[in-house]
Order: sequence, then structure tokens, then C-alpha cells
Amino acid sequence: MAKNVPKPIEQRRNRNPKQAGDWILLPEGGRKDRAPSCAGYGFSKTTQAWWRGIWRSPMATQWTEDDIPYLAELGILRERLLDGKTSVASEVRIRSNEFGLSPAGRQSRRWMITEKDQERAEYKKPGTVTKLRVAMDRRTRPQGTSSW
Repeated sequence: MAKNVPKPIEQRRNRNPKQAGDWILLPEGGRKDRAPSCAGYGFSKTTQAWWRGIWRSPMATQWTEDDIPYLAELGILRERLLDGKTSVASEVRIRSNEFGLSPAGRQSRRWMITEKDQERAEYKKPGTVTKLRVAMDRRTRPQGTSSW
């Protein structure tokens, strides 16, 4: 059986502060202020564009000043990946998830951007069950059976 799905926060009667496990709806417009400077990191134009883009993202509304050095390290790792050093690919993926820059990362942080994300977060009712039959070839029929 499907578990009971909690109501969206705006429909709940209890208006207490959010508890661990509540979903956070991020603003679709993203962060409005300027991106921190990345001048000292020696980023290529591609990584500079990525840097500006992530700081305009909805996820950036949840980051603090303390996250800047770690995001810069992610940028440096991305530079190495763009240079062909594929050994850092898994670290780039892990760190991207940590900052919610992937769908899996947003889900683990319980961040939603749109109503579509909210639909994905809700439990789905089980559908109809299709029973499967085993089909056996005559060549693979067990010994000692005379009929199918």
C-alpha cells in the first residue's frame, strides 16, 4: 500500500517552522545579486560562464559565503575535467550533488524548483500488476516432463 503523502506546506494547518524532512520550494528566478568574483582562480571563459550561471540558479539562494571556496574547488576540478583529466569526473559529480547542482543533489537536499519537482517528490500509487509467465523452449525443457 502507498504511504500517506504529507500535504504541501502552504496547505497545512500547523504553521510551525520547517522540520527536518520538509521540502523547500526554491524561487524559480534564482539568486538576484551578483556572483562572487572568481578572478583569482584562473578559470577559462567556459568555467567563468558556468560560475556566473550557478550563482544565478535557484540553488544559489541556499548557499552562504562559507560555500564559496568549496564551489571554487569544484570549478577548479571542472577545469581539469575540461582539460581531459577524466580521473576527476567522479569528484566533480559528487561535489555537484553536494551543492544541489543535479537532480539527485536537489532531491537529497529536498529542494524543489517547480511544481514538476513537487510531483516527482510525492509518492505514486501502485499501478496494475502484470503477471509474467515463463516461456520454455523444447530444447530447455526439464528432463522427465512429457507435456507442457
